[in-house]
Amino acid sequence: REDGDGRLEIKPPRHEVSASFSPDRAALAMDGDSGTRWASAHPQEGGMEFTVRFETAATLRGIEYDMGRWAHDYPRALSIDLELASGEIRHLLKTDEYQAVRYFTQYEGQVRFVFNPLEIKKVIMRQSGSHPVFDWSIAELRFYR
Repeated sequence: REDGDGRLEIKPPRHEVSASFSPDRAALAMDGDSGTRWASAHPQEGGMEFTVRFETAATLRGIEYDMGRWAHDYPRALSIDLELASGEIRHLLKTDEYQAVRYFTQYEGQVRFVFNPLEIKKVIMRQSGSHPVFDWSIAELRFYR
């Protein structure tokens, strides 16, 4: 499926997902249904992680984070690192850049990150903020080439 800017959404290659909280539900973030979600099942706190590891490196040039109906569960502080096929770690989003991204996306339920094509082996999302009530949720992660 093309996104209107020439990027094609791809079904990710074989992958493994893991999460530091509620790991048994992590696959719901990549089940193709934004009506389901992975949720931390715990109020947000620093040190939460969600990781997607591809069996073989995938050429990507975009990642979309969809919060679906759970936009209130947006991460209060977020960083995203990419592990390249070479083993190099590339920062896609640093925590101090995250609030600007939230501002420019008008606090909608989707955030898209576009970059030059990279051979990616792993996507590591870290939530380092806190909230006394709200979980951290991901309705769907989409990948573009």
